[in-house]
Amino acid sequence: MAPDGHTTPFYTLATMLPILVFPTASLWQWENSRDYDQTDTSTMIWTYAITGTIGMSLDIALQGLLSYGTAVFLFRNDAKKYIKEFTTSEDKIKDAAHRATRREMSRRWQYWVFLLIFCFVMAGLLEEGLKYLALTGARKYGKVVTEQDYITIPVAAAVGFATVENIAFAYGSYKSGESQIRLTMTVLERTVFGIPGHAMTAVLIGLHVLARDVKHEPMNMWQVLLEPILFHGCFDFMLFALSAYDGNIGWVHPKGASNICTTLVLVVGIQLSLAMVVKQKLECYSIGT
Repeated sequence: MAPDGHTTPFYTLATMLPILVFPTASLWQWENSRDYDQTDTSTMIWTYAITGTIGMSLDIALQGLLSYGTAVFLFRNDAKKYIKEFTTSEDKIKDAAHRATRREMSRRWQYWVFLLIFCFVMAGLLEEGLKYLALTGARKYGKVVTEQDYITIPVAAAVGFATVENIAFAYGSYKSGESQIRLTMTVLERTVFGIPGHAMTAVLIGLHVLARDVKHEPMNMWQVLLEPILFHGCFDFMLFALSAYDGNIGWVHPKGASNICTTLVLVVGIQLSLAMVVKQKLECYSIGT
């Protein structure tokens, strides 16, 4: 309970902070528990910090510009309306007429094209590209020596980016007046499903760069990023598509047992598929085995 005897959204947000920073603490504990091939601490910390601040800020700015430009191209005069609805908190959608309008908007083919571009380019390409740039920068300005470093550094970038992003989302949910249940759900789902996904695609990027630059396998930048982008884009598109199919613009939590179960099955399925690919490649390069 909050000090005043009532549970408030701000108090709920405060109690969620340990969950939000748990992945960071776990990464730090895992790195320091190894007595061999430890990554340079300074390089790891700076990668985490810069990616989570400057990197995330640039990513958000680019996403905003691309989102608006794509919306104008696809929706013309309705662009601002779509952008507004795309970012509207689900707790603000209570009027039946409003729901009907959103359902009609979600049925337009232009919206599905927007979702594809948003998920695979604005989210997938930009965010996975940021992890790639973080590893590139760490190799140039820091110390990336061992094969394990090619895993730890991009994962540090991913966790830094995702942690700050999750804190921003949670704070945004609080400021928009979302209920305590919605706020808690936002924190848990983004921590339990979001950060592991970010970390695993970061591992793929690290392994691909290792294969290209250390083991001299023929691979260009797009080949390095292709799998991470596809997994990232498919994960996001699946969530937005399910929400749109249910008559929503943007992400709205599924309602009803069947919708919730379908969403969970698809989310877990994509995560397990990604985990299997990562495991196979780790074994292929004899890392962590």
